[in-house]
Amino acid sequence: MTPFLKQVAKHYYTHTAPYRELCYIFPNRRSMLFFQKYYRELVKEERKTMLMPQMYTINDFFYVLCNQTPTEKIDLLLHLYENYRELMPQCESLDEFIFWGEMILSDFNDVDKYLVDARKLFTNVSEFKSLQDYGSYLNERQLKAIQAFMGHFSSAVGEDGKYKDSFRRTWDILYPLYVSFNKSLDAEGKSYEGKVYRALAERFKKESAINVLKEIFPDTDQFIFIGQGAPTESEMYILRAMHKARLAQFCWDYSSSWIRDKHNRASFFLENNIRELGQSIELDKESLREPEINTLAVPSAVGQCKQLSAIFNRLEPYSQIGLDTAVVLADEGLLIPTLNAIPEEISKVNVTMGYPMSASMLYTFMEEVCALQMHLRKMPDGKMLFYHRQVSDIFSNPLLTSFLSDSEKRQISSIQQGLRHYIEESELSEGILSEIFRPVVLEDTIADKEQIHSLCEYLKAVLLSVAHRIMSGKDETLELDFAKEYYKAINCIEKYELAILPTTFFRLLRNLLGRSTVPFKGEPLQGLQIMGPLETRALDFKNVIILGCNEGVFPRHNTRESFIPAELRKGFDLPTHEYQDSLWAYYFYRLIQRADKIWMVYNTSSSQKLKSCEESRYIKQLELHFGVKINHFTAKSTISKPEMPSFFPKTKEHIDKLKKDTYLSASSIQSYLSCPAKFFLGNIENIAKSEEVTEIMDKSMIGTIVHNTMQCLYKGKSEITYKELKGMISTRIYKDIVREQIKEQLRSIEVTGRNLIYEHLACKYVEQILSIDAALIKEKGVNSFKIIGLEKREVKVLHGLRFKGFIDRIDSFEDGTLRIVDYKTGKVKDTDFQIDDSNATAIAKAAFGTDDDKRPKIAIQLFLYDEFVKDKFKGKSIENVIYQTSSLFSDGIKSYPMCSKFISEMEKELKECTDKILDINEPWSKTNDTGTCTYCDFKTICGR
Repeated sequence: MTPFLKQVAKHYYTHTAPYRELCYIFPNRRSMLFFQKYYRELVKEERKTMLMPQMYTINDFFYVLCNQTPTEKIDLLLHLYENYRELMPQCESLDEFIFWGEMILSDFNDVDKYLVDARKLFTNVSEFKSLQDYGSYLNERQLKAIQAFMGHFSSAVGEDGKYKDSFRRTWDILYPLYVSFNKSLDAEGKSYEGKVYRALAERFKKESAINVLKEIFPDTDQFIFIGQGAPTESEMYILRAMHKARLAQFCWDYSSSWIRDKHNRASFFLENNIRELGQSIELDKESLREPEINTLAVPSAVGQCKQLSAIFNRLEPYSQIGLDTAVVLADEGLLIPTLNAIPEEISKVNVTMGYPMSASMLYTFMEEVCALQMHLRKMPDGKMLFYHRQVSDIFSNPLLTSFLSDSEKRQISSIQQGLRHYIEESELSEGILSEIFRPVVLEDTIADKEQIHSLCEYLKAVLLSVAHRIMSGKDETLELDFAKEYYKAINCIEKYELAILPTTFFRLLRNLLGRSTVPFKGEPLQGLQIMGPLETRALDFKNVIILGCNEGVFPRHNTRESFIPAELRKGFDLPTHEYQDSLWAYYFYRLIQRADKIWMVYNTSSSQKLKSCEESRYIKQLELHFGVKINHFTAKSTISKPEMPSFFPKTKEHIDKLKKDTYLSASSIQSYLSCPAKFFLGNIENIAKSEEVTEIMDKSMIGTIVHNTMQCLYKGKSEITYKELKGMISTRIYKDIVREQIKEQLRSIEVTGRNLIYEHLACKYVEQILSIDAALIKEKGVNSFKIIGLEKREVKVLHGLRFKGFIDRIDSFEDGTLRIVDYKTGKVKDTDFQIDDSNATAIAKAAFGTDDDKRPKIAIQLFLYDEFVKDKFKGKSIENVIYQTSSLFSDGIKSYPMCSKFISEMEKELKECTDKILDINEPWSKTNDTGTCTYCDFKTICGR
């Protein structure tokens, strides 16, 4: 296989007289480097010494001819806004205009690059009638396109929808805006890329190509355009002029039958280019033999990269993998996984694409810093607080954690353990934390120049602090390059002294950094080549591996915002999605036409966001349209879990700890009955799920709030009268208590959103409990009831183990009778507590049985509570009373007297249970009911 560029180099080296000066022009720098390599090899073969010919990329060539460079986008946007404001005095602010401004700039750029008459394109809707009278100004295609577009505005003025009317008003000023914008740029000697190209094309209209070119290239005889794709109309005009003056030759890579096929979009523009400008070289057709094509389906994005070593093995030995092998990343997000997957035996690797800023840890960190400033909370006293979510994101950023000092780590740990919604600045005073956690955006809804200046200085200070820490390390030197680029971008915005909103500032910053990359250092013409699809233009490789070969990724679906509707774009020959499809088809078929072996790897996982799991259309085209034989492979992997034992062994230390250091409860006994291993991990190993900041209350929190509110209301009182209860209800004194309890539970400074609903719910529960207690006083014919205990902690040793419990309330409405009150927010079945002599044995058996679903949920709790109080209150009648919040309004409270037979049966069952717990020969076995493991905090430890 002889590469296209090598054929071109040989042709001109062989057929060019020594005295002739040639200038070679390429689509990109990568193709220029390869051409230089081939040219040097030819010179070396003949052992000559000579100067390398002039070489440019096509963009650089046009800029040299113009002697002008485009102006920064921010500068252009500000100019555009000034002109826009002159045309529409009541227009929106700069902050709102930025988005539309970028779209308008892009449209103006297209208009100029494709030499479209802006007057005809941006036809004023109100003037369209008069324009029709002068149809000679428009060709038939343009007239039809405009008529179709104007059809959307056929209704009378005032009947249009507000969005259509708003668009029409903007559309009607686009031409005046285009004119005034270009005049203002001309006055200051500024330009955008399309303007530069149009100006150059206009110059070629007025002057001869010879005069224009001799001014910059006085000694150049011929300009050789090599491997160009689809020049814009302004570029084509210049190329036609050069061709007509016999100053230019063209080498198009339009060789294989695949590309020439009229049904293939790859031929969309090249055939016309060759017809107009000619083909100056006859290419070697022997290099166009049909390659071996393979596809590999992988159920993972990163998994595609992991298959590289296996693919390399099928190509040739690792030691021979070099410059003739290319890994093309259709999905450029696979760059780092690809680099990590290259076998160590392949020592030389050249990455032609830069590492994108957006993929760096530094960029992610700075995004989190920006988010921190946009979510500050201002208190009535003027104090600014940081929201926990952004604080947590910064704390967990790997770049920050890589260089924290011990004191900084301690301060972070303290804040994480606090689990609060808002954090004060004073709590983050250690080292770099004090630099990061400074309130700067004090008013995020005000467009203030000074605030933007302070924000720029703050971000630069953070960058400098981070950069100094990076410099002291060794592993993150690439991040230092990103810090420099970020710093430059901030300076670029700061110099304009803009009075904009912070959100607009961050949008501009992201816009500047969006395409920023840091190049990898290395020898470009040695080793395995890793590149993006655009870097492959005019290059040929023996082996081609394409990763991310999915529909929607390769070819890319570039949906760009534009004010110019598709029908007008098509009518005025502006680029449309068909143009993009054709361009990508050409890139693909040109890349594979001279290869020997091709691997197209695609992701079949349906979990990838907004990306198709379908193979690229090119695979189907090759197979179905061109009849190419394709070898299809599927990557499979077996995921095997390690064999985990079905139990944890029990030791003497475990039993000693149970007897001396552990208090059991009703819930811990239920945990043992459900799964002994869960009991072991939670009660003996004391492993607990790490707590997180809670933003929305859950059912257990509501229960705690009701408990605590009732305790606050009755605390310090030995007796509660009917009058007091009625006073609590009428004054709603409980409302403030509930609010404070919620803030305490959430560790927040406020109650907002859905929590307001839960607050109202908790208040209703408390009010109903108070109402029920008042009704009971009336029912019993007394004036008050006695409070014996509130949230009373009880401890008792049973069968060698210590048990504890907190009784919500012990009270008495009549002499000789005590009530053990429990507030329940969870579901309680009547069968769980309707206990008497007839069912006591059955309930006790079920409570300690093996079936979790049939276990009475509160039977063990009622038993323990009765055990705690029966000896203290001998001779008293004891009732178990449930205030179940879900049924308070319909069924009231549920009360049943303590059953002595039930206690006796439960004691027997508990004895058997505790004997098993203390039996060293009974291991901490894992449950056989895997359904129990679904919501278990320890399922990962157990391997479930």
